[in-house]
Amino acid sequence: MVVLSLVALQVVSIALLGVHFRRLHNASRREVAQLRRELKSARRLVQQHGKLAGHLAHDIKNPITAILCSAEALKLLIGDSLSEPNRKALCYIKEYAGSLLHLLGDFLDMQRAEAGEIAPRLESTKLLPELRAALGMESAEVVNKHLVVGMDNISPALLVMVAPKHMRQICVNLVHSAVCCASVGSALRISVVDGKSVVHLSLVFNANAISEADLEMLCDPYVCSEKHPAGFEVEVALSMARCKQLLELYGGSIVVGREASQAVAFCATLPVAVHATSSSTLISEESTIIPVCPRPLQGQSFLVVHEDAGTRESIARLIAAWGGMVDQVSVAADAVEAIARKSYDAVMIDGCTDGVSAHELARIIKDDLHEETRIILASDSASSDVLSDEEHVDQYVEKPIGGDALLHSLMHPGRGVITH
Repeated sequence: MVVLSLVALQVVSIALLGVHFRRLHNASRREVAQLRRELKSARRLVQQHGKLAGHLAHDIKNPITAILCSAEALKLLIGDSLSEPNRKALCYIKEYAGSLLHLLGDFLDMQRAEAGEIAPRLESTKLLPELRAALGMESAEVVNKHLVVGMDNISPALLVMVAPKHMRQICVNLVHSAVCCASVGSALRISVVDGKSVVHLSLVFNANAISEADLEMLCDPYVCSEKHPAGFEVEVALSMARCKQLLELYGGSIVVGREASQAVAFCATLPVAVHATSSSTLISEESTIIPVCPRPLQGQSFLVVHEDAGTRESIARLIAAWGGMVDQVSVAADAVEAIARKSYDAVMIDGCTDGVSAHELARIIKDDLHEETRIILASDSASSDVLSDEEHVDQYVEKPIGGDALLHSLMHPGRGVITH
């Protein structure tokens, strides 16, 4: 009887344990289901925030384009006749509109990267031209801060395995961040060490205003914005975060620290495509001076199709300041009528007020009117992918459109993509 009682007790205990485990299992399943619902809701919320940010950024692009093009046109048309204070004011408009363009681009790229919308494109790209282009874009700020810039031991033959657009963004953001952080009157030295499978790119400069704590969070715009809500550190953190995302996309990395000399160093690692030749070239610290024609579009004719009147007028005035003859319309039907009546060197399209899409208008122009007319399309996100998919478009220009990008698109025939 005792044995039977013990057996019965064990059976009851096992049954109770089974009930307990089933309850725990059901509770854990409910918790997991709840966590999945919360995760799904959080992802949906992030998606909604990303879409909202994208819509807001899209609405900001037209005003920035109007500001940039208007400032450039004013400089060309009346810049020499302005008094010194007015000339400075015009320079400030251009400078800060350019900074806003840079910030907007970094913000949108961060949104795309966090949403997983950016994929690596393994293409061999020359590193030296991208570095020199990035320095050229920062030349005004370099002069303003009296910086001495030099590049050592960078071979023109060195190729990295990064898509040209992404390599350009990495270089622009690295150089922009270094110039922003560098102390007035200091030196910025750029060097490259070519390894077996990677390239180490270093930017070294003095930055007395940046503390050790600031250095630690320089690649995190979210933390940085809490500590410096209005400082230049937020702009730098956005640029550095963008660099970090792109470098990691290609298996690279970035390290921010101080050298023994207390100088700040940005050290980026990139996958190498082809080793540099044994001979290295020293790059002069002086920029190459390219003669600029004051009216480079003289004798050419253009049509601007844009749904926003202010932006359309600003682009048209800048083209006219470069010597081009320009007509402007907002409706697809007016564009078709103008092209049927007159031959244009290029047509720039950025939406129509009658609802006809830019791609549809491009197709009508190419198929039904003038097949040889160059079509330039303003795009929120210009890439080689969209160009390969659209045979009716010759060039894509990423918005917002600044003077350099606009002039480049109008002066260079052929298929291509122009990004910031």
